[in-house]
Amino acid sequence: MGIIISVSCIVAVLLTTRIERPQVGPKLPGLPLSVPAFIAAMAFGHLLGVGIVLGLTNIGSI
Repeated sequence: MGIIISVSCIVAVLLTTRIERPQVGPKLPGLPLSVPAFIAAMAFGHLLGVGIVLGLTNIGSI
């Protein structure tokens, strides 16, 4: 279950680079994102991962 959430967080960070202005606010070293965009991507990734885990649990795959 942790792997699913981790992968969904990585996908969310990759999708965050496609938003209109990811550079507003303090910058993160090594990433083309700002701190608020990174926190938002992580929050969205966790929500997405939890939804996937709950969905797979309800259909009996996990």
